[in-house]
Amino acid sequence: MRCPGPDLRWLVVGCALGCATGVTPTTDPAHSVHDSTPTNGGQGTSPTGSTGIPGTTPSPTPPPTDSAPCTATLLGSLPGDGDTDLAVDQDVLITFSAPVAEADLLVSSAVAAVTVNLAGDGLSANVAPDPAWPAGGTVELDVTVCDVTSTLTWTTAGDGLDPNVLVGRTYAIEYSSLVWVTPTNADILVPDIDAIALQVTAADDTTLDALVGTATLDGAALEADCETVLDAGSGDFSDSPIARVGPVTLTIPAGAVDIVIENFEAEMAFASPAGDEIHDITVSGRIDTRELGLGSCVLVALFTGGTCVACTDGALQCLDAVAEASIAPWEPALDLSACP
Repeated sequence: MRCPGPDLRWLVVGCALGCATGVTPTTDPAHSVHDSTPTNGGQGTSPTGSTGIPGTTPSPTPPPTDSAPCTATLLGSLPGDGDTDLAVDQDVLITFSAPVAEADLLVSSAVAAVTVNLAGDGLSANVAPDPAWPAGGTVELDVTVCDVTSTLTWTTAGDGLDPNVLVGRTYAIEYSSLVWVTPTNADILVPDIDAIALQVTAADDTTLDALVGTATLDGAALEADCETVLDAGSGDFSDSPIARVGPVTLTIPAGAVDIVIENFEAEMAFASPAGDEIHDITVSGRIDTRELGLGSCVLVALFTGGTCVACTDGALQCLDAVAEASIAPWEPALDLSACP
């Protein structure tokens, strides 16, 4: 017979075996004749996945086993279980002992709808009321993790907050406590102040009047920077104990220049019923970069990680600014109204 293949080392052996068995020889030295499919109807092995035993096929690959059982537990929450004065719009952070999949987490409350955002690592979740927790009541949050349910309980700030107790009180938001949402690197804009101050001058069930300014430490006490103090007018207090103040144009001293914030607004919740602090604070506005002497807004945005937006005069020279703080105390010795 004619023996194909260029490998002369296997040519003679292949032809000899082919003549003896009737099997077409192979020129591939990596395969023996017993790995070939017979051409004369003789018994051979499976063409793929040979076991070495004629006429057999390998066992199928077993299906993958189920994933490991869920063993995570509820670790804690912020605010903590049993805390009081939960703001009616306050989010709750819950944490777990091990990563949790969405399918293994269920969160619900009988007093309000909730929106749950599970962190990418599965170790925590943010729970937001939709639209709010009931004021002056008890919130129970049922958290089921890996089929085990726990109940967290808080007391919300109440409608019983008497607005009259707030009148005359000044609250100081420590500047270093601000967490900047945007610009992300706003810390490079270093002001010559220690706090943003807000003093309530009048309040009722729907409105709250306030003075806004800055304050600087003189020894251990804060003193008002009177040149910055201005009347913020009447803000919204219809969602008591949540108040909204502004907008105003706030000027913050920063060395040889000023940080001018147009459309400055503040939103906060007063602790109820004492009114001795504010929490869940958000301040926002637009920083006029023309006052900084650092070049165009585009350049300032590049260094601060911000976004250029239109100023009140329409020029695209302002930086959108949003910062948050968790708490600010009432400072009995600080009085913005004493400024001329």
